[in-house]
Amino acid sequence: MKENPEKDVDIIPTLQKLLPWMAGLPFLPKLVVSLLILGLAALVLLLIWTPQKGGGATDQAEFLRRAQADLDSPNPEERKVAVDTLGQSNDPKAREVLKKSLGHALRDVRVYAAVLLSRDDPSATVPILVEGLSYDRDADPSRYLLSESEKALMALGNVSVPALLSALDSSDTNTWVNASETLGLIGDAQAVEKLLRILHQKAPRDYPDPREEIVKALGEIGDRRASPELVAIVASFKENEFTKRAAVWAIGQIGDRVIVPSLLEASKHVDRKTLALIAFVLGGLGDERAIPMLANLLGDHFPADD
Repeated sequence: MKENPEKDVDIIPTLQKLLPWMAGLPFLPKLVVSLLILGLAALVLLLIWTPQKGGGATDQAEFLRRAQADLDSPNPEERKVAVDTLGQSNDPKAREVLKKSLGHALRDVRVYAAVLLSRDDPSATVPILVEGLSYDRDADPSRYLLSESEKALMALGNVSVPALLSALDSSDTNTWVNASETLGLIGDAQAVEKLLRILHQKAPRDYPDPREEIVKALGEIGDRRASPELVAIVASFKENEFTKRAAVWAIGQIGDRVIVPSLLEASKHVDRKTLALIAFVLGGLGDERAIPMLANLLGDHFPADD
């Protein structure tokens, strides 16, 4: 039977009449009565504000309608909140709206939805997560979208490798650079051949050279097949010193002692900072030939007294 909230509200004037009587009570009884009145008042308010039976379904439908409408908002922050809200809901209908968002016209909505659904349906979400790699690392809010896409792809591991290898052929620099970095962090050796081929195809550039991310990825994977190409970068007159240093770092990560003689020969064509890094890498490999190299570098900074 439907409650009449107006009857409950009539209790409040009755309670108010007790105030003069309470004023004459000792402290302790006054405290007890006050707590009883507050409890009754809270109960009345609860009865007034509790939605009527059946209102929950209406509220949920309105919630879904508003979230779905906000997916098309011109404000990117509102779109993000809408996707997050749908993702946090336990309602199966909200999940369906989220899945449909994978085909949304706006890229950020698609990517946000793919991040949340990545583990549920990798075959549907990985291509969209790769779309997220086209975002710029140095701009907001695209930096966040890129980071979340990379995290989701790395969490999927080898499942995402084929799509990432295909992304290396993209004409969009952000896409192939970020795909290289993600492949390196996943560390799957099947990526080495394709990374080496792309590295060879791309022409060297002045700093910043986007090929540097491919070099770092090869170091992260740690496969010795990359060693000769990395040494060739160190020896090249066309490469800038930052790319050379990345190559030296990668050689150190791989730990291939077979290429030490070639690396020593290549050290004739580098600046002093890169030479210091080569000496450090040789030391890490336990090669004694690093000692005279380090001694020469230290001698330049701390010349002997005459």
